[in-house]
Amino acid sequence: MNRTAHGLDNFFQFTYEELQLWGQSNHLSSFTAAQLFKDFYKHALMAPRWQRISIRAKQLLEQSFSFDLPGPAHVHQASDNTVKFLFTLEDGQSVEAVLIPFNQKYTLCISSQVGCAMGCTFCHTGTQGLIRNLRASEIAGQYIRAKQWLIQHRKNNAGITNVVFMGQGEPLHNFDEVKRACHILLARRGASLAEYKITVSTCGYMPGLVRWQTEMPNVNIALSLHAPDDIRRTQLIPINRAYPLTEVLREMDAIPLGKKRYITFEYLLIDRFNDSDEDALAIGELLKSSPAIFNIIPFNPYPGAQYQRPSADRTTRFAAIVSRFGFPVTVRATKGTDILAACGQLKSITTHGIEAG
Repeated sequence: MNRTAHGLDNFFQFTYEELQLWGQSNHLSSFTAAQLFKDFYKHALMAPRWQRISIRAKQLLEQSFSFDLPGPAHVHQASDNTVKFLFTLEDGQSVEAVLIPFNQKYTLCISSQVGCAMGCTFCHTGTQGLIRNLRASEIAGQYIRAKQWLIQHRKNNAGITNVVFMGQGEPLHNFDEVKRACHILLARRGASLAEYKITVSTCGYMPGLVRWQTEMPNVNIALSLHAPDDIRRTQLIPINRAYPLTEVLREMDAIPLGKKRYITFEYLLIDRFNDSDEDALAIGELLKSSPAIFNIIPFNPYPGAQYQRPSADRTTRFAAIVSRFGFPVTVRATKGTDILAACGQLKSITTHGIEAG
């Protein structure tokens, strides 16, 4: 486990099962773990309801754990009710997370790394480079902090029903901590998210994909596809040189898909780069035999970006052509662009250019 500055283990690094085992080894009631997970992950309390826990259990917990969470240094609200958080971490680093509203509920887009090593040319985070991996406590902490903010500021619609690992970082490059965070958020006594309500996105990091089949809980996976051929995909996603598209697709085809499980192929639509009718036909041929959902994301510009957003007419035509191949095609509604909170726009700097931490 990770020790804090106080020399204690961070409580939020533990899965429910691990906390139960810790309680058993200290001769505590199994109720203790259940109560703590309920207090923090279900109700997003600022501190446990100690009155419901024995005095001895409280003393042991306070001697053993830190209950420190990431702190939101900056909160920005967009005109469409999207909310972007800049969370400060214990070492002074920072990451962003985004609450995306839909039907009086929210999807939470969380980060898995400070920066990113993949260097994708369409992504603002990629310009930052990789600083470090997040620990599971820092990933799960984003969920708790976002839920606390909703309860305080939008209590009439405070539900987070979906979590997507589509913020800063390549999740499968931080496989162990992302896997642990998924287990924490899936715990029935806590956040109790269903497996199909969590989606982990990857640009095709092969070492993580190989491990996925036998190690990752049965959550959804999304692939950043972005081009139907290796030449342009490599231009957008440099690691495609090491892990070509055919190899990535072969590995993803081997992932067992259960009920309500699917593979989402994300396609960043860029003006005059990958948005032609021929590109749409090539995508259709590539994915027509896969259990696919194809999600088109019109490019979201950010300061210094080298690409442009396609027109609405071009986006509509592209979607219509791909739809002919029989699998679901969606166009992601762009939200939060006025606060740089849309897909590909996150970076560990506030929208006003204030350095994190």
